[in-house]
Amino acid sequence: SSTHVCTPPQLKEDVQEEASKYGTVLTVVVPAPPHNVDALEGGRCYIQFSSLPECRQAKEVFNGRTFDDNVTRAVFVTDEEWQQAQAGIWLPRAK
Repeated sequence: SSTHVCTPPQLKEDVQEEASKYGTVLTVVVPAPPHNVDALEGGRCYIQFSSLPECRQAKEVFNGRTFDDNVTRAVFVTDEEWQQAQAGIWLPRAK
């Protein structure tokens, strides 16, 4: 079996395309993991939609979905976490 690893630009493009099925995507942010992060921990991807109903719908669709052989978790983040992600800061995994 082979392992396919998405690079941040590739992941951003894939997520943008998939997320746009559920609403108007304003921004997709994929911070690169620091070198000390285990590859098995998975990546981080943040999506900003134009409205809260779109966010809620996408969260329902993406949470628990398999993407690239990984089960995704979709959670809402605070404005502060969003700003940090946009700045490229790797945030701890959401609880």
